[in-house]
Amino acid sequence: MNSNNEVINQVYEIAPSICESEGIEFVHAEFTSAGSRRILRIYIDKPDGVNINDCVMISRELNDIFDVKLAIQGKYHLEVSSPGINRPLVKLEDFKRFQGEKVHIKLEKPLKENDTRHNYKGIIKDCVENIITIYDADKEEILIPFNKINTARLNPEI
Repeated sequence: MNSNNEVINQVYEIAPSICESEGIEFVHAEFTSAGSRRILRIYIDKPDGVNINDCVMISRELNDIFDVKLAIQGKYHLEVSSPGINRPLVKLEDFKRFQGEKVHIKLEKPLKENDTRHNYKGIIKDCVENIITIYDADKEEILIPFNKINTARLNPEI
């Protein structure tokens, strides 16, 4: 049985080109469980936003391909949706694209050895050479190496 990471790696090999061929951006994928139900969730977007017809179209195309190419043992449910207002930021290009927007970043490890802070909220100032610069609530400039980020999402509520 393949691990969730193996399934996600396979999805990332297949889904972006399928989405791109339809003029849609593949944003992110996750393979999770809700009780005994396994869910493969695909997030898509386009400049003017995705609608239900976009989600249905991509779902149909990916479902057929995934049934043949993904080595998933047992049943799973495929969900295709918009990333929403709390869009995940997974590529360096995402941070450049959303410069000036509010973000919540979680790190795997603190930035400094003697620090315990894992969470940062602020406004994306810049993204240069794998370094994300944000302004926190105190207007302090924080430099975060891209490779230290565990998860990042737009966060309009902060």
